Amino acid sequence: MVPPGSIKDSEGHHNAAKDHGDDSSDTMFSPKGGMAMVCHHNIPLFYCNIITKGEQQFYSIALIKKLALLLPGNATIGLLYDIGCILDQAISKHNLIPDITPRLTCATAVFHAYAHQFTCQIVYNPCR
Repeated sequence: MVPPGSIKDSEGHHNAAKDHGDDSSDTMFSPKGGMAMVCHHNIPLFYCNIITKGEQQFYSIALIKKLALLLPGNATIGLLYDIGCILDQAISKHNLIPDITPRLTCATAVFHAYAHQFTCQIVYNPCR
């Protein structure tokens, strides 16, 4: 068991989660990237344009909410996301999706282990 509070400042380790301050476009609603939700077969389910700098959490929350609307109320949702540790902590801390949280499990891809704290990889390892 990993002690509470041992996973801290994960956000500081991820470039995708940071606001780099360089606006690549003059218009406010010009897409700056995209975020997709795919099933475990890699088939796209949903896609949204990112219109803000950085990988804001509300895009992930919106995709999770959309998916949950289409699934049975007792379906478990497994989310593998490169900054899943940060998202999971934000969901818990701010009670963002209380109706979905009990059936949501977040994991972080092992591919992204170099950017994570060791304790983060223990808690959010997809093989746990």
